[in-house]
Amino acid sequence: MSELKKVIAVAFSTPSILVVLSLVVFGLGFALCKFPTDKGLRKNMIGLFWAICVAIELVWGMQQQYNVLSGATAPTSEQPVAVTIKGVIRYVSEEQAVRHSLATWVFWLAFLALLATHVFFFREKSDK
Repeated sequence: MSELKKVIAVAFSTPSILVVLSLVVFGLGFALCKFPTDKGLRKNMIGLFWAICVAIELVWGMQQQYNVLSGATAPTSEQPVAVTIKGVIRYVSEEQAVRHSLATWVFWLAFLALLATHVFFFREKSDK
């Protein structure tokens, strides 16, 4: 359970993740409240939320990858965790390793929220 607490602490101390999660919540809120009432405008607004969300997440994820690749080539007391990217092993701090793995998870969370929004809220009703 302490590992989960560390992950949550790192996630909520990272501004990029907070922005992405808040955009996901706003997008789902717009979809649930059906605001604005014009379906086309609502769809465009939510699409803009997701585009901004994915752009922020991808830039942040690339920054985390760069930080990992800038890590040490041998373990030290300050950088004990091994992270592998494309066959290259680098040693980084525990917090940096968590941030690097969070980049993928937050991206998939945003993608699944986008998919769920389009499937559940913008699906055309059939005449059956």
